[in-house]
Amino acid sequence: MKRRNGDGTIRKIKKKNGQIYYQALSPSTEGHRTSLGLYPTKSSANKALDGFKRNPTSFCNITFEMLYHTCLNMGLLSNNDRYVYPYCHKLYKKRVVCIVREDIVQCITSSYRIDPARGKIKASPNTKQKIKSFLNRIFDYAISEGILLERNIPRSIEFNPAPTSSKNQRLFSKEEINILWDNANNPYISYIIRPVLICLYHGISAGQVVRIKRKDLLSNGILRVPIDKLDEYMHPIPLNPKLLDVVAEFSSKSNSEFLFADETGGSMTYDVFRGRYQKILRMLSCTHAIGDMRNTFLSTAEKIKLNPYILKHLLEVHDRRREPLVYDEEIMKKMKQAIISIGEAYDE
Repeated sequence: MKRRNGDGTIRKIKKKNGQIYYQALSPSTEGHRTSLGLYPTKSSANKALDGFKRNPTSFCNITFEMLYHTCLNMGLLSNNDRYVYPYCHKLYKKRVVCIVREDIVQCITSSYRIDPARGKIKASPNTKQKIKSFLNRIFDYAISEGILLERNIPRSIEFNPAPTSSKNQRLFSKEEINILWDNANNPYISYIIRPVLICLYHGISAGQVVRIKRKDLLSNGILRVPIDKLDEYMHPIPLNPKLLDVVAEFSSKSNSEFLFADETGGSMTYDVFRGRYQKILRMLSCTHAIGDMRNTFLSTAEKIKLNPYILKHLLEVHDRRREPLVYDEEIMKKMKQAIISIGEAYDE
């Protein structure tokens, strides 16, 4: 049906599942009409045509890729958003007004990215949650700029990532942790044992520990842990005194840029660390998956009933902040005491 003023057309469409949509079409230009998207009600389709009438260029032509780069240039996106953007590659060339609910659902639930070296990499449940948050924000911006009208599809979609299976997860036992300490100064395997102990006692992930540099170990016993993959945001954590002496002595004798270098003094990627980790732990009869370090830390924190507020600070892994993390002296004292309590629980 054409609008009375002749500035567009609304077409009623019935999907195979019986759901009815209203397609907004621009006024005819040389016999050609441009789709302005599908809408759940006739009223919202009319509003889309009104938006097109006010700003036809932006409303009609801007693609998801263009919208992303606009938000990026304005500094509205976090490093998490940059990380998950490649998982949304199926939306790149779609005009924003033509993205429908099915596109968003598929983008979240069946997302993957193409790595030049590793090929197709599927999104984890955690990554899917980050994709959902990213789409929420980028569509919020589109609405605020009039590119979309009352149509933030991602926010209307409920997404509950499946819990990670724990059937293959094993916690480090007291005996296994003692074995690690016995080999902390072993010249052949200590380059792996020390970062493993750091992860166990502080809740740091393997991906973070391999990026820590020697300059990040401060003289006051604070370890600055990189939050994002670009190392722009650092998370200060007080080191357990028992580990501080071991790590500081090792760092003073090292010529590497990184705090935990490989056996030749070079940097380790996550994949290299994971392979050496599994090989050396098998050699010590301590077979564990890479995630068992964090699981052991969290299980121990629950066991000693660690304050959730302090635990949140210890596990500060998100990177949505625009400024470096700075904690006051009181928080740092509580974090240090919590880390010492974790260590004492391992010794019991």
